Amino acid sequence: MLKLNGSSATYFNNFYKGLTRAEICELIENNFIEGVQRGVLDPDNKDNYMKWELRELAEAEAYFSKVKWDKPQTFKVNSWGYDQINYENLTIVGHVRGSLVALVGYLVGYNVYSIAKAKYNKRDKYILDSVRSTSWEPAYTDQTEYNAYYGH
Repeated sequence: MLKLNGSSATYFNNFYKGLTRAEICELIENNFIEGVQRGVLDPDNKDNYMKWELRELAEAEAYFSKVKWDKPQTFKVNSWGYDQINYENLTIVGHVRGSLVALVGYLVGYNVYSIAKAKYNKRDKYILDSVRSTSWEPAYTDQTEYNAYYGH
């Protein structure tokens, strides 16, 4: 089940990488400045932007604080769609009560999923969302992902 996506999943991943709340707030500020410079954000809308992003940050931080951390395990995400090539990996990073916490994503952002331990223990194909699934097979290597995304 999809637990976090978009900004909140990115902030969760930043916490996982060891960034502090202050460092993430600085990234949010920098993202706003870059958005204004590129012309995709309105400089007069900073208050609404910051309010929205800080709400997303609070959501990520609340879920992050509940996680009991385990040794990471990584599996590949199945290809999806007609002739779709997909080299994303799923990394189980911990658990919250009876569910495992997994990160999916590489170059195009992150999603955070909650997976029932019973489903993981069966090791049958698991549907993550409307397009992603895993069969618990060994992960793609970083080089495989890089080659796929950059055409080598």
